[in-house]
Amino acid sequence: MSNSMGTAIVGQVRLRGKKSIVSIAATFALMAGICSELPVWAEAPSPDTAIASAEEVEPKWTISAGPMLRSMRGVSFQTGTHSTVPQPETGSGLSHVGSESEYANRQYDDGYVYVDAGSDNDGTTWHWGYDRASQVHGDNLLFHAIDGHEQTFDFTGDSGANWKQQGFEEAGMRISISRVLKTVGKFRLDCDVSVGWAGFSAEHGFDSTVTMTTYDLVVEDRYDLQGITPPTAPYRGTADGPGPLIDNRPSSRSVLREQTDSETGVRSIRESLNADLITLSIAPALEYRAGWWRLRAICGPTANQVKTDAVHAESDGLSGQEWLDHEVEREWRAGFFTEVAVEATFGCRLGAVLTGRYDWMGKVSGQVGPSSFEADLEGWSVAAGASLRF
Repeated sequence: MSNSMGTAIVGQVRLRGKKSIVSIAATFALMAGICSELPVWAEAPSPDTAIASAEEVEPKWTISAGPMLRSMRGVSFQTGTHSTVPQPETGSGLSHVGSESEYANRQYDDGYVYVDAGSDNDGTTWHWGYDRASQVHGDNLLFHAIDGHEQTFDFTGDSGANWKQQGFEEAGMRISISRVLKTVGKFRLDCDVSVGWAGFSAEHGFDSTVTMTTYDLVVEDRYDLQGITPPTAPYRGTADGPGPLIDNRPSSRSVLREQTDSETGVRSIRESLNADLITLSIAPALEYRAGWWRLRAICGPTANQVKTDAVHAESDGLSGQEWLDHEVEREWRAGFFTEVAVEATFGCRLGAVLTGRYDWMGKVSGQVGPSSFEADLEGWSVAAGASLRF
């Protein structure tokens, strides 16, 4: 088309002579008017226009995820036991030797003292007998009878009644997602939702050596011979008599312990607590942007699901018994947190974020077998991860 237009112009110059200048001017004026109506395809944008476009397409959503190190304040146990210590058997002194303050027929392991026809008158009797000469102690005659048993228990080693562990740090994971609500200059207000998980474990065990000693409770009654010489042992007096007289009631009574057996065993207790903590938080976040860096501050409420898995295992070497208690519980606890995060962005989409946080929540308690426990899950956490804006 340009070649034909040029030919027409040259033709006009040749044919019209001096009027050709007017024709050329008119032709260029027409072409300039046509070009002014066409779009300018290669026009470069101004800096202000580029900045405005970038703000219009800035991502509204941010997601980040990465590992976390979470602490907790500690765990404490009040340790109980299934093993029972038998109560000592205490002799009554009344089973077959009667009360020392009343007249009675008294049967001993090494003799007897019964009432006779005159006991109600003067308190004496000739219906008595004894087995061995060793029962005579000066002006006294001693009688003995087993009237019960007693067991004692001596413990050596770790008693383990109460124990605690403090200052846990365990690995976990955290993921968060946020949405831009408002942007004012370099500041931005977001709505942030995050979920974190961490697990904790504590355990303790102890062994104690138990020595069980068994005693016979022996009643020893002492009778005053009042100057008489007892017949040679063994002696057996009768109700019909006659014979030397002694009081039917003893002048004194005491209970002696005579060891009959001793046995040693090991009592073992093992206890553990595993706790899984899932923390959900929804809170506003304030972000400040400075070049490639972003600083965020967040605080708000949390909902915490706590799963506790407690075990109490026990064995008693004396009785040969074993016990195993296992309790799993889940519960929700409300809490509060505060968090600060620093993010370095790479271009418009990707970034790396470092977060520091502290969580407050109530203590968790429970029961496993004869023991009770309490876990304080309050603590700090540090998380690092990658972020993506879209």
